[in-house]
Amino acid sequence: MKTRKPTSMERTSSSERDSDVTIILYSYGQDAVPFKSRLPGKNITLRQFKAFIHKKGNFRYFFKTFADDIGLVLEEALDDNEVLPLYRGKVFGVMETVDSSSDDESDELLQETIRLGQP
Repeated sequence: MKTRKPTSMERTSSSERDSDVTIILYSYGQDAVPFKSRLPGKNITLRQFKAFIHKKGNFRYFFKTFADDIGLVLEEALDDNEVLPLYRGKVFGVMETVDSSSDDESDELLQETIRLGQP
């Protein structure tokens, strides 16, 4: 049985679709195997990532990236409008559950971090 080769139009459509999406890999805490999916667009923000995940709860969001002076690091994203860093052309997120008993302390730390990051 012969398999049909895709036409040039089908190949173009597939490559165009791939160029308009970002591969998203994500895990919860110490999960050994990450989930993989695709999200439309290129410059994915934390807000888009959160909306895509649909998991309820309080989380801190960390993303793999490469720092020239250190190597592979997990960078925390705090601002919903922040464009997420890429690692090997993909967004790789790790979500850590925030203990609800320390919410006030976390909120204060977050506000201080945001304030210090502004000029």
